[in-house]
Amino acid sequence: MKKPLIVVTLLLLVLCIGASAAETCFTLPDIREQAKQGWHQTYTAHGREVVVDIEIVVPDASRFPVLKAKSLHPTASVPLQRLGKDKRLVQDGIMLSNTTRSFIYSAPDDDSLARITRENPPPKGMFIQSELVYAPNLTWEKTYSLNNPLTLNDAYQLLLTTVSNYFNDIPLHFTPGFVSADLGIFVLDSAKGAVSAAVWEGYQGALNIRFYQELEGIPVLGTAEMARRSKSGSAGFDSPFFTIDLANRVYLRPLAVHGSDQVLQRVILALLAQKEVVYADVPLCSLDKVIRAYESLIESGQLRRVDSIRLGFAGWFLKDGQTLLLTPCYLLSGLLYEDGDTTGEVEGMELLKEGQHRAFILVNAQTGELMDPWRTDSNRAADAPRIITWK
Repeated sequence: MKKPLIVVTLLLLVLCIGASAAETCFTLPDIREQAKQGWHQTYTAHGREVVVDIEIVVPDASRFPVLKAKSLHPTASVPLQRLGKDKRLVQDGIMLSNTTRSFIYSAPDDDSLARITRENPPPKGMFIQSELVYAPNLTWEKTYSLNNPLTLNDAYQLLLTTVSNYFNDIPLHFTPGFVSADLGIFVLDSAKGAVSAAVWEGYQGALNIRFYQELEGIPVLGTAEMARRSKSGSAGFDSPFFTIDLANRVYLRPLAVHGSDQVLQRVILALLAQKEVVYADVPLCSLDKVIRAYESLIESGQLRRVDSIRLGFAGWFLKDGQTLLLTPCYLLSGLLYEDGDTTGEVEGMELLKEGQHRAFILVNAQTGELMDPWRTDSNRAADAPRIITWK
């Protein structure tokens, strides 16, 4: 049962093709206005209290198009490595991977990194407790990880430098999505099923940041496959042209604990090239309808925590396997369980178990329809929603 929240909003009634007769359609600026109220609600379901207290991130664009896009990879500036066949290129202590679906820059290279880390290896059984911080709660000059002086802006500048060096003829735009920050070190005692704090003197946590590529001012959140909770053998898992989440990540970790003054710098790019504007602008459903779809998972006891919601593109595979159809979707990040009864906890191991339930959940931004996280059929990666257009 949820506590009541009353919000009064003045909305513009417009007509669109493909929606039900009673459906009201909205422009992207309309949705941006609706999103100002955020989602601030407390629910009780299956004996648990779920507190939702977030802002909803909506692109600062005037229109929401539907696009077709292909992989931008490989870049012509580096020799191509065939997937699963060729070794990664090493130049002057830098490792480069250039395939048909991604590009990786890593310094120092893997062999050099292995030599450095042998000097002071981590405690046996060590794992890291991390915290995820999502937009719009990100600050450019803030430090996030344990004893790590590097910031979101440092990561962004490295991203721009890498893109400039290896994709220098192509205008590319990015926006930060979330930060994964190392907060502490723990050791697992598998015999006792327990964790305890560990000491690794001089350790500086890693800063791992996800950036979304923007097309037409709209962030590409990933393919629809990223929101599935099980593998299906569909194209999303073995495509030679795309990664599942279309992730653009920057990873920064000082190596002083290993006796080195270097910083491990890793940039992973999964870039798209826009090929066609299918519709220059399409209507969107109300934000209330989207929230109701997510509420159904809360009320069933499956959605136990909501960390963020963002509006952007989700990608669907077309028949050629080389093209994505990009449609409007909301992406929720939170904790999702298969049923309302599972606790998801093992005594003394709660830090480990949480990661198993972190999930992305998609809702169609035109209809408010929840995209089933547990769908398993092989067609799910290509089953794009029907597009609603303005009348």
